[in-house]
Amino acid sequence: MHNTSEAGNRRILIVDDNPAIHEDYKKILTSRADNAALDELTALVLGEARTETQLAQFELTSAFQGQEGRDLVQRSIDEGSPFAMAFVDMRMPPGWDGLETIQQLWMVDPHLQIVICTAYSDYTWSEIIQRVQHRDRLLILKKPFDNAEVCQLAIALTQKWELERQSQQKMRAIVETAADGIITFHEDGVIESCNGAACQLFGAPRNELIGANVAALLREAKESGWEEFVCRQFGVGESAVKEAIELTAERGDGTFVPLLFSLSEFTTESGRMFAAILRDLTEYKRLQRELAQSQKLESIGQLAAGVSHEINTPMQFIGDNVEYLNECLEKLFAVVDAYEENLQPDSPARSWNERAKLVADVKQQTQFGAIRSEMLQAVGESLDGVRRVIQIVRAMKEFSHLGSDQKLPTDLNEAIRSTVTITRNRWKYVADMVTDFAEDLPDAPCMPAEINQVLLNLVVNAADAIAAKCGDDPSEKGKITIRTRSEEGQVIVAVEDTGCGIPDDVIHRVFDPFFTTKEVGKGTGQGLTICHDVVVNKHQGTIEIATTPGEGSTFTIRLPLAAPAKVASEPADLIGV
Repeated sequence: MHNTSEAGNRRILIVDDNPAIHEDYKKILTSRADNAALDELTALVLGEARTETQLAQFELTSAFQGQEGRDLVQRSIDEGSPFAMAFVDMRMPPGWDGLETIQQLWMVDPHLQIVICTAYSDYTWSEIIQRVQHRDRLLILKKPFDNAEVCQLAIALTQKWELERQSQQKMRAIVETAADGIITFHEDGVIESCNGAACQLFGAPRNELIGANVAALLREAKESGWEEFVCRQFGVGESAVKEAIELTAERGDGTFVPLLFSLSEFTTESGRMFAAILRDLTEYKRLQRELAQSQKLESIGQLAAGVSHEINTPMQFIGDNVEYLNECLEKLFAVVDAYEENLQPDSPARSWNERAKLVADVKQQTQFGAIRSEMLQAVGESLDGVRRVIQIVRAMKEFSHLGSDQKLPTDLNEAIRSTVTITRNRWKYVADMVTDFAEDLPDAPCMPAEINQVLLNLVVNAADAIAAKCGDDPSEKGKITIRTRSEEGQVIVAVEDTGCGIPDDVIHRVFDPFFTTKEVGKGTGQGLTICHDVVVNKHQGTIEIATTPGEGSTFTIRLPLAAPAKVASEPADLIGV
């Protein structure tokens, strides 16, 4: 029975072509005559008090050639009872020498602790370490060796093996119970290991993930392959820990899961390796959408009073015009009645001139000539008012709808017009609005509701910046200019204001959540954060700032007309002053 007691793994392999050496090891490590000294030495090494039954005996297995030793190590691995350490002789003719034997043993079990025993100087230490890989698991014992040295090495290395095993078990438990998915894979993308969370994330059992290529599991890397993808996204020869990016996992059932992909690089004896931490963003994206919708409704709520005023103005002159039309109709019917009265066959006998004079008198009394032209004008003004109200209501409706994750061809010029409409009461007292639209602007693939929110936030911020500079009742208005154009496969929207600008010491923070330069109660600090998330993360575009304190700022949005090859960087990389 193998010795795997509570004291740990005490299995030791002896590889030596001399049978007498095997007997020496047995006398030193298993003889009852030496037990007291061995127990005492073990207690000293482990820092524990010695007891008669505390320490387990070493279990020795003999091999007389390197090939035989390798086979025994392989069998121990197959049986699930590996050796903790091995004493290996340097010279073992006619087979492998000690170094070749060690290399073969470590190919089977890289965790094996080894002591190489020699009475000769066949190799220098430099030559030895050049040929072996696991240098931290190799010690040299010169022959003839001292019994205490052998005991000390056996105790220390078997204990080291046990501590490493416990450490590995703890690490495996930590990795396996981690909430985030964790995978390791080779340079070519072939997965070597994964935890349970990764299996759940990709919707595949462990035996299917191990050996699969990570590029086949990521939608963004599927076409190009892993090696090209990792070079394009993370660069070559850069930091071992890469910046996390958002990617999309493709599950076994064909569904997709948004994830945050954190990559780190390390090197092992087998070459370059990668470890990735995968965080499921499904719930985060849901909360993010709810936050964006909440912020959108908050923005509209803040604009509600102004919008109601914008609606009330046309409704007021529509009402006045309807009342005036009602009065005009009474007069019009009086003229009609005069015509009917004088054209009836049974009407009193009058000459044609008398009849014409009666009708002319009624027309003069009712000011028929004036109301004839004024009625048309009143109807036209009322129709304009109705169209204005419809425009405002339609714009509000577009902004209040919950957005879709699907990108649709979007007329950004029209989106800007809607934004200008519903924000009119916010900017009209402090600024003049100038629009400079490219007539040939192509439709951009956008999430319309999300882009509407970005435009609203930028226009409101521009108005607030001008109000902060000029005051609540400025004698001279500022100016907001919105321009659109297209160039090199991009649609560009620039929102420029003549406001107070952004101080140099805080410009790098403008996209941070909850950061605001406005007074308490006037800003949530979420507006530009949402703008950045929508433009950069959801549309793979860029948002840039050019600002001069005291003179104004320009926010420039660039949206791709086609899917870009490069995932966008972090906010700090996108700020240009």
